[in-house]
Amino acid sequence: MSHEDAWTPDRILAILATTKDPFNAGSPKPSEGFQSAAMVGDHSKTLFLMQPYFLPWISYFARIACSDVIVFVDNRLYKKDYFLNRARFLDRGGDMFWVTVPVSQHYGAKTCDIVLDPNAASHAANILRGNIPRKHLVSPLLAEVTQALQQEHMKLVDLNIKLLRIVMENLALPCPRIELSSRLSSAHDRTEFVCQIAESVGATAVITGWGAGLHIHDLNMMRDRGIQFLVQSRSKTEEVLQSWPLELSTVELVRQVGVDRCRSMIDRLASRAFLYGAAEELTANQAAS
Repeated sequence: MSHEDAWTPDRILAILATTKDPFNAGSPKPSEGFQSAAMVGDHSKTLFLMQPYFLPWISYFARIACSDVIVFVDNRLYKKDYFLNRARFLDRGGDMFWVTVPVSQHYGAKTCDIVLDPNAASHAANILRGNIPRKHLVSPLLAEVTQALQQEHMKLVDLNIKLLRIVMENLALPCPRIELSSRLSSAHDRTEFVCQIAESVGATAVITGWGAGLHIHDLNMMRDRGIQFLVQSRSKTEEVLQSWPLELSTVELVRQVGVDRCRSMIDRLASRAFLYGAAEELTANQAAS
């Protein structure tokens, strides 16, 4: 494949600029400034399929803002030392540190079965208190997060969903319907898993991150089953965030720049930083590479 034919975000944008607007103009917008990513059609839905991360980053919430339904993947093997039980914050000196929620034995367990350590929530709250100036801990969002962490939660998934709702409420973001993958599909094949879930919730498009699905999914299968694959652009996300780390927790970003600017960032990410590609085009790239 020549350099001119390389499948880059800029090339996808150039192709999409000449195609029909993918937004559903007839659907009500969840909030001023946001547009649904669902394809044109009265019954089309966009699915955000993702792991239920702990206090995730801002582009995670931008994908939610573009979605009609969220399905959290809770019936896959739990990944140790990842973002399911920890998030990135900045300390007083501007250095990155982890806020971690300890979990009980997890070897070979699925995410839905992960139980919090008895002192997990208070442990995370104490880490926040030790690294963040006290005056910031009384801000509405951090105060709610800290309070929630001090409550008893048996399952990690329950805690993460509760915290996600708190963040969305503080940012005045509408929360779509939430489902768990364990109730919708037990397929082992990754693409079949996605297709079954999309079909279960009536979705015709699936939003993912920057390009991972191009390598792990059978896009021909998705196309044949009428499911569009929407890829988030890393480069556009970097433009919006400027110098802020991509994986910085949204709670920390709110502390640094305020609610209004975070809302503005999500607005831009939800309307500019998504690449709407037909499954056929993405499959062509998969075959060429």
